[in-house]
Amino acid sequence: MSVCPDTHYGIDDSKTCELCSAPCKTCEGSLTRCTSCDQLLPQSLFFRNECFETCPLEISVLDEGRCYECNPNCKTCDDEYSTDFCTSCYDDGYLDYYTNTCVQ
Repeated sequence: MSVCPDTHYGIDDSKTCELCSAPCKTCEGSLTRCTSCDQLLPQSLFFRNECFETCPLEISVLDEGRCYECNPNCKTCDDEYSTDFCTSCYDDGYLDYYTNTCVQ
């Protein structure tokens, strides 16, 4: 297989490189398995090898166009602070507004 640039994926059978599928900017393993997203497209937020226009529920946008999961105790968190800064909790917990953590 030939060595392909990050923006391309090497197709084993034909020994050629093909451009990663939009909205991926870079990919690995397949044309649609993203390792980063094209920042010029609406789906520019990267999370779990996919690109999103907005982060999935219970996920917080934090750093350079990547979505990060909230602390497992948080249902939602605030991306301005950290993934540990809870803004809501699951049904079995309550939000401590002084520490912004979820308490059982």
